Amino acid sequence: MKMNNEEKNNTDDNSLDAEKKEPVEVIDQIKKELNKKILINFLIVASIFVAIFAIFTSINNEKKEDEIPKTLRKVHEFNEKVTKAIFDPNKMAPLFPKEKGEDMKPNGDIGMNEDFDISSWELNTFDQKNNKKAFSIDKIKAMPSIEMTTEFKCVEGWSKIVNWKGVKLKDFLEKNNLIEKDSNYIYLETPDKKYYVGLDIETAKHEQTLLAYEMNGKPLTLEHGAPLRLVSPLKYGIKQIKRIGNIKVMTERPKDYWSEQGYDWYAGH
Repeated sequence: MKMNNEEKNNTDDNSLDAEKKEPVEVIDQIKKELNKKILINFLIVASIFVAIFAIFTSINNEKKEDEIPKTLRKVHEFNEKVTKAIFDPNKMAPLFPKEKGEDMKPNGDIGMNEDFDISSWELNTFDQKNNKKAFSIDKIKAMPSIEMTTEFKCVEGWSKIVNWKGVKLKDFLEKNNLIEKDSNYIYLETPDKKYYVGLDIETAKHEQTLLAYEMNGKPLTLEHGAPLRLVSPLKYGIKQIKRIGNIKVMTERPKDYWSEQGYDWYAGH
């Protein structure tokens, strides 16, 4: 049976309409699926942000230990345990050629009062029994010294290559019979006692921890801690106290200025 021309044309038109509708329906379906995925992803991200905000709020409302929430202090303590566990006393910080030494901006003025009289300065030391000894800068300079050029790192994110000269803290402590078998920490403070740091005995006895009196071939300036400062490429700058006035050997962990402000007590890198 043959179709007449009119029937054939109607059939062709219907086929064309179906072909036109099919892509439109496919596109609509794709749009629906995309919108569904976008909504799901949005809800997931929103849930994550709500959870993070809730955790942050909970931590922020915790009882504070040394100016930071208890949980964050525990994180600091955990990091300290990990760092101490992997500490290798025989591992040295990288050394650089002396000529690579750079000028470094004075950073931090706590404990650096302007009425300081350098001519009357003495380093006072106290052993675990609180026996006191005093040392002039000339007496310290008379001890065997070393030079090293290392990287000074600041917690603010900058660093400088600096040449230092001084006496190994280990040699100074041992020569003057200041440490004992159960000595665990060294406490150092400025003459006015406004800035103070605690140092673990492992770092104190490290070969690159110095009582430094020269920087880049010149005597320390007042801004950089004259007449004597601590240098340790194992620690950030907040531990490298300037203008040391007192050193105490201790069995218990001493206080530390920046730890009391919420920073890591260990402050190693």
